[in-house]
Amino acid sequence: MKASKILTWIFVVTFATLQWNVAYAKPNHHKGQKAMQKLNQIKKMKMLEILELDNTVADKFLIKYNEWDKKIDEHRKKTDIARKELDLAISKGEDKTSLAQKTDAFTEILNEMPTIIKGRNNDIRAMLDAENYAKFILFEDRFMFDVQKHMFKATRSKKGKIMPPPPSFDEDDDK
Repeated sequence: MKASKILTWIFVVTFATLQWNVAYAKPNHHKGQKAMQKLNQIKKMKMLEILELDNTVADKFLIKYNEWDKKIDEHRKKTDIARKELDLAISKGEDKTSLAQKTDAFTEILNEMPTIIKGRNNDIRAMLDAENYAKFILFEDRFMFDVQKHMFKATRSKKGKIMPPPPSFDEDDDK
């Protein structure tokens, strides 16, 4: 239980850091990267806490998860590049043929992501029992939504400059 409270406070501190970076910091790509790295570390710690894996399985799980996380990140970068190229082509007023080619290339890249996610899920499924795989899928589906929800609550409470209580991560939180 004590580890859960520590993770919760780490989560809150990361939210505060992310929020500060967004609200007050000068635009700096490296600060945003650091904040995302911290968020990813917290995500993995929280995931391991929820899955309750023994050390051997947890180590194998993290190795596999990190491999897929790297592939997904590389694909997101590829998507960003294609998006910027298409946006630039529109801004420049390129001809219809060029726009169609860049749109098709961007669409193709977008359509690859579900295949990558499916590959990751299949690899992870092979490592986990049915209950832990179900927990994993739900966690992956909900994590960013929960982060955004807690950041929104923290932002709303800034009007009174009162830091919100740490998130509970309980099912009853939505009431």
